[in-house]
Amino acid sequence: FQMMQDPFLLSQISALAITGSIEDIWGRKGQGTARITTRFNGPGLPAEGWARTNMFYSEKDLTSEVLKEFTLLASLMALNPFQEIRPFGMDVDIEITENPTIPYVQQIETPKKSFYKPGEKLEVTVIFRGWRKQPFSKKFELTIPSQMVGMGEVLVRGGGIDEEQSDALNMGWRAISTMPELLGELDAKETNDQIVVEIRGQEELPQKGKKGPSPEDVMHDMLQAQLRLEKLKDGSMRVVRTNYYVHGLLRKLIQIGDPNEDRKQGGKQAP
Repeated sequence: FQMMQDPFLLSQISALAITGSIEDIWGRKGQGTARITTRFNGPGLPAEGWARTNMFYSEKDLTSEVLKEFTLLASLMALNPFQEIRPFGMDVDIEITENPTIPYVQQIETPKKSFYKPGEKLEVTVIFRGWRKQPFSKKFELTIPSQMVGMGEVLVRGGGIDEEQSDALNMGWRAISTMPELLGELDAKETNDQIVVEIRGQEELPQKGKKGPSPEDVMHDMLQAQLRLEKLKDGSMRVVRTNYYVHGLLRKLIQIGDPNEDRKQGGKQAP
């Protein structure tokens, strides 16, 4: 549908319009699972428009859960500080069921090893359990980052749960300065229907006597979209999109690098 051209009213009224549409079509309030695709059209956006699809689940009020993200997206588009989108068009497609379509993250399995080497491949088996269904498993292959050392963790989670954020934005080292950058950050934002499997840990510190990191090394200016692309490219993250609302978070600690090697080197340097 087409919206009025007052951006401040648009960001408020559009949520009320969607609320009424959902309740009229669904005819009930309460629990359920929904998939919603919202597409925005207008000058300054890609020719085919910009769209986001996400899954939502609520035990009490599904409509309110859906509206949280919709209201945020409508406000970001209508009130963006870069350019006016006029005429401003919006298409919303919603699929709703009262049943919970949820796989829960239940268990992480990795090969039994005392330590893993930086750059080594790591096979991760994840056990899921559907709501009141039998468990099932899925395998993923990750690559341990070449600069990572010490205690790390394998993290399996539903999209959007404990999602890493860009330090460049959080610490004030950089700002989003163009419409394409804003859309890129929105595209990089995880969705609730994703399975995210990744390795997190600390990068290797400079050895004694060697030059430490410079301010430029610490104050990187990568946005979330760039950070995500790097992790996917180096193999330390895998993201799979599903037709379900993925729930849960599990961690498993792993040792990266031979801890005995550090002790040997320390013994040689001792007087």
